[in-house]
Amino acid sequence: MIKDYLREEFDRFASKVAQLHQHKAQVNKIYTEQHQSIQKFHGQLPDWALESQYGIKHYFHFRSPSTGEDLSHDSPPLSLEDRLELNVLQKLKTYQWLLVEAYEAFEDFLERAYAYCGLAGISIWVRPVKWSHEGSNDIKHYHQLPTPKDRKPYAQLQAFRRASKHFERYESENPTGANYRVILVLIEKLRHFIVHDGGYYNDAGTLAGKVQRELPGMDIKSVMGFVNSFFIPHAHSQIVDLLEYPADPKADKPLGTFHDPMLGFFRNLIEYGLLIFETIQMQREAEKR
Repeated sequence: MIKDYLREEFDRFASKVAQLHQHKAQVNKIYTEQHQSIQKFHGQLPDWALESQYGIKHYFHFRSPSTGEDLSHDSPPLSLEDRLELNVLQKLKTYQWLLVEAYEAFEDFLERAYAYCGLAGISIWVRPVKWSHEGSNDIKHYHQLPTPKDRKPYAQLQAFRRASKHFERYESENPTGANYRVILVLIEKLRHFIVHDGGYYNDAGTLAGKVQRELPGMDIKSVMGFVNSFFIPHAHSQIVDLLEYPADPKADKPLGTFHDPMLGFFRNLIEYGLLIFETIQMQREAEKR
């Protein structure tokens, strides 16, 4: 059972992310069709129509808890431009939460993979302070981080770096060209803004400080240039931007090619998870000798 546990957990994680990518493709299709539907509806309105002149109102109905009276609240009318922008924002919000799910699936896999190292006696796992489960066969006992001050996922990843030169090297320099260490910090910070701040942020200095804390020794200016490319101005703030965008026309790409940040993040998370899986296998074999 313990032999198959790691493979089963990786397969479960990869399947989850692949499924989220399928959801993302369907979301893109739905909101693209909705965009076209909104334009078609407004194109068919006669010039004298109130909707054409003043926009479309939406009424929200509720009842008074004291009298039971039926009440309604009408929001400001939406013009064609407003409705199209709202459609894009709804698509973006859906993308944001799909990324949150993918990140949390990665974090769960990492936690279980790290705990597996403890249960299997692989040196990647670090015995926690005041740990009292010596010889336990319950994998949940090995989820505990080395010290109470440690934070996931950074404590587990640091344990992999300290134990494995392979992991330390290939998480930053590898044939895919992706720096998984930087990308994971980015995704974790994006997740924080999505979950706690509706996908918005205002303080660039605070964000830079948090990123630098997780990436000591790296050139923070170049890292922040990458991080800031995933935010765009909106509503007097900055919003997490995960939407597709056209490829640079100067680049040698076929006409109609788009960049897809979400697909990139999904791949990066699975590849980082695979690196963790491969590192554990290599470490286990090395320690058998």
